[in-house]
Parts: sequence; structure tokens; C-alpha cells
Amino acid sequence: MRRNIPGRDGSAMSVTGYRHGVGAGVWRYETTTDGGRSWQRTDVSLPLGRKHLWRYADVTTHAVGPGHLQAIAMSDAPEDLPLYLWELWLTDDERHFHRVRLPWDRMRFGSMAYASDGALLLAEVGGSDRYCDALVCNRPGRIWRLAPGDTEPRLTPGAPRLFGPFWSVGIHFSGGSIVARTGLRTIALSADGDTWTEVRPGQRDVSPSVARRG
Repeated sequence: MRRNIPGRDGSAMSVTGYRHGVGAGVWRYETTTDGGRSWQRTDVSLPLGRKHLWRYADVTTHAVGPGHLQAIAMSDAPEDLPLYLWELWLTDDERHFHRVRLPWDRMRFGSMAYASDGALLLAEVGGSDRYCDALVCNRPGRIWRLAPGDTEPRLTPGAPRLFGPFWSVGIHFSGGSIVARTGLRTIALSADGDTWTEVRPGQRDVSPSVARRG
């Protein structure tokens, strides 16, 4: 269930996921604006063919933005290594997804989230492509920004530096905020993808007075 999504007028979303047997493939979700009393189903064309999604990509990451923005990332998942992003699909009308050609052959991927202005933030995981022990392998990361209408991501000025275990370093959306992993016990929060607040264990004050602006 997705709630507190900026720019969605308080609606909640339940994602069913990919349906390969409907046309050339669709992404299905349902929304409610009345607290779950009624739901509206929507199928968005996602032309992947008739394969099941698990045969198309090891891991599928989904992000929801304001208005009619959604993104789907297709990734490989080698053992004891980060995800590798190899396809990104976007929709701005919730009728058709289109594939975005990325400037990388593949990117070590730490998930993604939409900013309040409609830009898609992509987390890149640093380090080498070599095997590393899952118990001790901590990696840095950085955040890229794909602005609405652009075809090439740019590094996000002033964004927090990411750091953590390879399986958790990155960003995600939760409770109305973008959450960035910045250390083994620290995170940074942002409501808009522009202003970030660093949070440490036990910290009670997360007001803008301790925020860093991009």
C-alpha cells in the first residue's frame, strides 16, 4: 500500500504489478480516494512481451511520483553484489510506459524515489564489481537526478553522501519522505528531494534547522 505520496491529492495506491497476459503486457494498480471504500483499477501499457516478470528481470523496483508519474527499474541481482540497473521505464500519463536510454551500460543500483517537483532520484552504489562478504562489505553511494523531460541524469547538488552495506545503501520513499542511508546507524530525510535533514539514533529534533539544502 502506498500512502502520503506528494501530488496525489491524498489518494492511496495498491500495486498488483505486471500482467504479461494482458495485451503486450501491463502494469496494474488500484487507487482509492475515500479511505478504501471504493477502488479504481488502472492498467498501464508496459510492452515487455509475454514473459513473466521474474524471467525478464531478477528484481523490479517501482516508484510513484506526483501527478501521473511512475517509474519501473529492471535490475540483475548477482550473488553478494549490489543490484545492476539495466532498464528504466517511465510514464507521465499512466497510459503507456516508455523506456529511457541511460548513459550507463549498467549501474550499481541503490533504488529510486521521486522528488516533489517530479524529478526521479536514482541512487548509485559505489565500489568495485568484485565479490565482497555480505557481513563486512560497506559501500559509498551518490544520488543522481533525472528531471522531467530530460534524457540524461545529473548528479544532485548538495545531496547527502550515501554509505552502508551493499544490500541497503541507497534511497527509498517512506511515510511521505525520501529516506537516504548515510551510515551504519544514520539516515537523511527529505520531503522534496532538495532539502535534507540528517538524523542520528535517539535524535528528537528533525526540524529544518538541522537540514542541508541541495
